Amino acid sequence: MFVHASHRVGRKKRKAVLLALGALLLTLVVACGGGPKNKLPPRLTEVKRLAAEGSYWFQRGCFGRAERYFSQALEASRLVDDLEEMVRAYNNLGAVALVQGHYVEAGEHLQKALEFNDLLKSAREESFALGNLGSLAFKAGRYQEARLAYEGARVDFEARSGGRRGAPAVEREIDSIREALARVEAGLHAEEGRADD
Repeated sequence: MFVHASHRVGRKKRKAVLLALGALLLTLVVACGGGPKNKLPPRLTEVKRLAAEGSYWFQRGCFGRAERYFSQALEASRLVDDLEEMVRAYNNLGAVALVQGHYVEAGEHLQKALEFNDLLKSAREESFALGNLGSLAFKAGRYQEARLAYEGARVDFEARSGGRRGAPAVEREIDSIREALARVEAGLHAEEGRADD
């Protein structure tokens, strides 16, 4: 005859079983990434990984591959409802379309970046989008529009840098905007010269 013996387990054995179960649960939580080292939710970590992968391929000139990763980052950021990553993804997709010569598509992505940034209110993301819109306008020969976009990018950048000068990244970005403005001025002067003829 078989008898269920759970009622015969003493207090000490129950306590030992509970402690063993607690240790097992703790081990599972830490092993599954629930420990303090995992600061971002898994899906947000995936968004950032996809964006970083896209940037990696963009910097190496593999624009088709970069576009795929940025598109995946956009979709993933929508799933986790991360507005900042959505703005960044639209801006990155606009930059890819711009270097590929797809100007209409670039403009659409950059406009969406600015629309979503109106909710986010990030001077950093706005300065990147405006800089890319300036490049788009410049490539299309719309120099006045390019000047306005570059000036907006410069103002936003200076506002977010808090007037800090001297840091290499800050100086590179300011130099980049100055060079772009110089190209715009040269284009405007060339345009005025043709109008005088």
